[in-house]
Amino acid sequence: MKKIIAISFAGVICALFGARTAEAYEEDVHVGLTEWLALKAGFTQRQAALLALGDVAYDHSPFSAPTLVIHYACGGKSEPTASKLVQKNHFPGDGPVPGPAKDRHVEPGSFEARRQSLNQIEHPSANIETSIQEFGGGLHVLQDSWSHRGIPDSPLPLVCDRNFSWGHPADRGGWKRHRADLTKAFPKDAIAMAQATFNQICEYSNKVLKNSCQQNSFKLLAPEVQTFATAETKTQKREWFLRHGIQGTDFLDDTSLATGGRFQLFASKKRPVRSNLKAMDKSEEAQFMVNFFSNWMRNADLSGVVKEQIAPDGFRVGIGSEESENIKPDEIYTMLMLWRSRDHGAVAEALHESRGLALAGKIDNLKELTAPYESVEDALLPLGRDGQPIVVTTIEDRGEPLVVAVVRFSQAPHDSIFVFARKLNGRLAVVGMTAAVEH
Repeated sequence: MKKIIAISFAGVICALFGARTAEAYEEDVHVGLTEWLALKAGFTQRQAALLALGDVAYDHSPFSAPTLVIHYACGGKSEPTASKLVQKNHFPGDGPVPGPAKDRHVEPGSFEARRQSLNQIEHPSANIETSIQEFGGGLHVLQDSWSHRGIPDSPLPLVCDRNFSWGHPADRGGWKRHRADLTKAFPKDAIAMAQATFNQICEYSNKVLKNSCQQNSFKLLAPEVQTFATAETKTQKREWFLRHGIQGTDFLDDTSLATGGRFQLFASKKRPVRSNLKAMDKSEEAQFMVNFFSNWMRNADLSGVVKEQIAPDGFRVGIGSEESENIKPDEIYTMLMLWRSRDHGAVAEALHESRGLALAGKIDNLKELTAPYESVEDALLPLGRDGQPIVVTTIEDRGEPLVVAVVRFSQAPHDSIFVFARKLNGRLAVVGMTAAVEH
């Protein structure tokens, strides 16, 4: 792709991965582990639940990636204010924004990582429940300083402004992979993060809630945290939480871990807000994408989708990255099936690793996992206040229009999928796709 795409498309990408409230550790840490540590530090059950709610709220705020795409990205501008918000809440440090990634290094447990939680310890809000939730928001920043430690990578580096963007550090898997989010990948860091979290919770418990908590008691908790950190599947995590008194484990549905067998599949997940196809405009481009995603999500046999809506030659996967490559129709078919899997953690390696589609044949129960949805509204997450599930824009490539659609799937809520289409012989056809983990 030529530079004109980088100029036009940078706003879309940077809104998703720079100007957004980014994610790092997932709900197993921000909800479950935080609640358990709070109970061990003397919080009541309600107080511990409020703390976890405040912790995870940054990853579900009105200023998340989808909203920013709609309200900022279409202007094609890199937004320093929003990018600084990402730094403050997820990549804590004092490096310049905008500025080179090497100058925005994240140090785990630094003062910047503890600033927000310390503020609530020293100056708690008058309403104790509000204070607990705001303190939870500060813990989120502290926890993310471990998963994001190091130099942030630049998502889709060929099209994204490196001076504004944030992504998982390259030595922790980079922007295309979930590794930095998963405790099993870096268990020693997860244990250090848990200890720092407990120390902050303990201090808040003593000073604000007037309890009696000893920070050195974490050494008694460390073996259990080790088991938590090394758990490899949702089933193992769920069993850990149940053993430790955390009964509500629905938050694990949204993690990027493999199910691991007995865990209930994502098909039963009830979303508070469904996507709304009626919110899509009636333009040719938008309606083409509506039809494409509807056919993709609802058809048991995807061969018709590949034949009728995808360019017969020159389809590229990984557009915008150094790993962009042409793939064959049978590989396109496999990729479409894998993205529909209700157990994203089981297929993530095949989708995110270079040449990973070859791994598809080794995935158990693939047909069951990739069963079609009854409706596209169930398959796609809403991307704005009006519930529209697909953000569609048109940019210029070599003097011709290129249609870009962005979606997030219910079964892979931590990923953004980009679909590219152009007119061939007078008809729109999909010519490429790429995906990136939301950081």
